Amino acid sequence: MTSNKTPDGSTGDYIAAVGHLITQAEVPPGGAHQTETFRDVAMRVREHGFVIMPVQGKAAFVKNFSILWLQGQSTSTISKWVASHGDCNTGLCLGEVVAIDIDIDDPNLADDMHSYVESQLGESPFVRFGRQPRRVILYRVSRLYAENLLKGWSVGSTQTGKVELLGPGKQVVIFGTHPNTGTLYFWPNRSPLNAKIDELPWTTVEELDKLKGKLNMQLSAAQEGVKSPTPSRPSAQVTGGDTPVHADWSLDYLPEEGERGLFLYWYAREKAAEYQTECPCVSRR
Repeated sequence: MTSNKTPDGSTGDYIAAVGHLITQAEVPPGGAHQTETFRDVAMRVREHGFVIMPVQGKAAFVKNFSILWLQGQSTSTISKWVASHGDCNTGLCLGEVVAIDIDIDDPNLADDMHSYVESQLGESPFVRFGRQPRRVILYRVSRLYAENLLKGWSVGSTQTGKVELLGPGKQVVIFGTHPNTGTLYFWPNRSPLNAKIDELPWTTVEELDKLKGKLNMQLSAAQEGVKSPTPSRPSAQVTGGDTPVHADWSLDYLPEEGERGLFLYWYAREKAAEYQTECPCVSRR
């Protein structure tokens, strides 16, 4: 029987708890995966084309793991690791597989960033939860261009949380027990255990580069607290020539709401209201 327990073992419907991003109908045969050790999953995940290794908590200890994705690995290597480190967590070596790591503790903001990532890169059913509502979303890039992502990127702040691109040379824990919460890493939908690497959604280096700038604006706006759909207008009026104009005249020259993302739109309008008094073209009575 399929179990939909939460990672901490409670009987609540975890699939429903994460809202519109993941639904019960999307869970493949076999249900959501809550598997503990490297021993439990290693061979099957390797057969599905993913490059993996044992990790201690979140920490990698395999030498030169950053180039494993280029070298590949044999089943004999996996067998040795299962024998020597079978109780460890499982780390995914990133390269042609990349991860968008949403390290945000506000559930609504984490969901918003998740939705925004998928609006730019396309939907991915490969979503892993650890310390909720934090999550990782997996995509795939061409091996020919993956090395262009070696540096990765990070946007956000300690106030809002961060969104990071983890690429070649990095690793991310995919199965096991979270070292801080003691709960299991959890995949409500597709995972490297029930799907092959070829089923990952594709993206490009260019799309990931653009995503960085767009997410930076989204998180900057969130930090400024730009959430109100109706910023206040100053009531004072000034005279420019013979025609009375509002003190926040500059708002009339900004794009309409539908032409840009809501965060950027309202952020720009509020900034325009802040700085309108500096314009030399507007005189006061």
